[in-house]
Amino acid sequence: MYDVVHIRAFSSVIKDDNPGPILRNAFKMLKPGGYLQWDELDGGSFKAVAPGSDPQSSTVSTAATEELVATSLQSQTVALNLKFSWLQRLGPLFEEQGFEVVDQKKMDVKKELRSVMTVSLLMIHAHIARVAVRNGCMVGTDKNWEEVWTKAGEEIANGVSLTMDMIVVVGRKRA
Repeated sequence: MYDVVHIRAFSSVIKDDNPGPILRNAFKMLKPGGYLQWDELDGGSFKAVAPGSDPQSSTVSTAATEELVATSLQSQTVALNLKFSWLQRLGPLFEEQGFEVVDQKKMDVKKELRSVMTVSLLMIHAHIARVAVRNGCMVGTDKNWEEVWTKAGEEIANGVSLTMDMIVVVGRKRA
């Protein structure tokens, strides 16, 4: 039995939009009064952001990167059965499993960290694309995936970044 259990980056193993089995296992691992902290990138908030202090007035196009995001999200839903709507309900899902929610936050990524996040997200979505193409599940565009990827890369080289919000929920197992 543990005082603290921390879960991070499990969204790729959540099937059928249901983290219940993982929450139940974490609950069993905790001592009464123990804490569960779950940090997760919200795939539903995945977006392209133009460079500059005011992305709305940027002259750099994000069209290809937005197409890459949309194609990747649609394809991962089909190829890997990944859905992210459960993240918006994570606090109530904690409560359903017997946790008292101590804190929950949705945080955007600081501008200073977006370039690092962009590289990480590109690696993740390149893998998803390979799986989707291999399984014949690439959806969302009539263009060749390499063309979408190349054009998005050009935009990213001009300062476009990829980002997702972070959801953090902390729950306490009632004594």
